Amino acid sequence: MASMPTRIDGELFEAASAAGQVQYDEVDGHAQAAIRASWDEDIAARIDGLDFTKHLEASGHRWAEADDDGDVVIHESASKPA
Repeated sequence: MASMPTRIDGELFEAASAAGQVQYDEVDGHAQAAIRASWDEDIAARIDGLDFTKHLEASGHRWAEADDDGDVVIHESASKPA
């Protein structure tokens, strides 16, 4: 059986976990911290990639969001409510 790498990041953990080689609870605290950091980065990247504008515009309803200064901006949909 091949030995696990000494550095376990999110991708390595996912691969090892999928292969049944390691469980999150079985790795030490430093490896768990690295895994959580990797998960946090993945989640942040997915959140940054979200764009609901098309869906909101198609809904026919108004929506609000905060601008860069934290002020509320109300958007009007060009569509009629369904």
